[in-house]
Amino acid sequence: GDLKLPAHRLDGRAPGALLVVPIVDAKGFVRGVVLAEREAPVAFTEGDERVLQALASEIWRARSAEALMANMRRARDEKTRLHGAIERLNKAAKPAEVYDAALDAARAMAPADVAIVTLVEQRGSKKFHVIVRAAGDEAVVKALEGREWPDEAGGLVASAVRFGQSLPAADVDPAKTPVLDPETRLRGVASLRVLPLKSAQEVVGTLVLGSRRPEAYDGDLKLQLDVVAMQAATSLDRARLFEKTERLATTDGLTGLQNHRTFQARLDDVLAQAERYGKRAALLLCDIDHFKSVNDTYGHPVGDVVLRGVAQVLAKEARTVDVVARYGGEEFAIIMPETDAAGAAVIAERIRERVAARTFETEQGPLKVTLSLGVAGYPGDADRRATLLERADACLYQAKRGGRNRVVVASAARPRPLAAG
Repeated sequence: GDLKLPAHRLDGRAPGALLVVPIVDAKGFVRGVVLAEREAPVAFTEGDERVLQALASEIWRARSAEALMANMRRARDEKTRLHGAIERLNKAAKPAEVYDAALDAARAMAPADVAIVTLVEQRGSKKFHVIVRAAGDEAVVKALEGREWPDEAGGLVASAVRFGQSLPAADVDPAKTPVLDPETRLRGVASLRVLPLKSAQEVVGTLVLGSRRPEAYDGDLKLQLDVVAMQAATSLDRARLFEKTERLATTDGLTGLQNHRTFQARLDDVLAQAERYGKRAALLLCDIDHFKSVNDTYGHPVGDVVLRGVAQVLAKEARTVDVVARYGGEEFAIIMPETDAAGAAVIAERIRERVAARTFETEQGPLKVTLSLGVAGYPGDADRRATLLERADACLYQAKRGGRNRVVVASAARPRPLAAG
């Protein structure tokens, strides 16, 4: 447009002479001016004009060099952030760590007032989308985390999963566009990006980003976010595989409880902690009464139903910090950190009552069983690992001999003295 020059200086007096030279970019567009004035009415010469032209060229060259350096620094920072994001995702060993790393990486690279990780769950013949992690405003996070909806409800998340493509392809109004389920709208969001978490040929979920800034996810940023989403999917696959492998190595295949080897390792850990910090611990051993006759009379499939049912009761009645394990055959064990024998006996009695009251529905009809339980505490009943196991086992044996379906505690049982060692 037209450039209007001042007719007067700031002090109100007209200049004696004025020279204006344009600052021109490489494409010939005027980007500014260099202005020189004199108080005396002495005209500027061609030499003066050439000096100002050279100055104008130098100003634009310096401006261009500064912009180039800024772009290089920005590109370097973006590259560093991208590499850092990929490195963190590669180190994530658990699914929860992958969710957090993906959200942190995306939010560090791009403006995101709300960020969401969804996973696909197959339940029978139906597919559901579940929000496993959200970041942003606290109220929004609270409203979103754990939310789920069926695939047939539609929305951009379902479409991104179905087609394996980042969406939306064109500008949309997130306030009017179903992103999650039809009932949820991301209001106040001007830019939106739904990235599929695609590993190999399977889409396992999505990474959803929303920003109040218009056109927040344009240009190279789209490609960088695609790389983060792809890496997140690969890391999630690896974390799930690691989790499954770990579960196979540490759990009993029939009951889903910890296996005998894991029980032994965890008992060592709990007792070491108790000794180090002067705390207590308790061990509960229990056995299904007359289980051999269950197998002999009804068959092993029925016996397996009973084992799984008893395991469910143990897992439900134990505390979160307790270690519940299948000790072997029809015998189970519970390690109770920071608990004395009296506290463990209360839980043992509750377990005994729950099992006795339960009816197991089997192919051979309803069946009921009972438990015998032995309890010993550390260090009250035994100050060493081997002695603790022996005490608990002796109490279990005494419960069997005493008529079964009962709890015997070491401090009350006073079993025969054990050899040292």
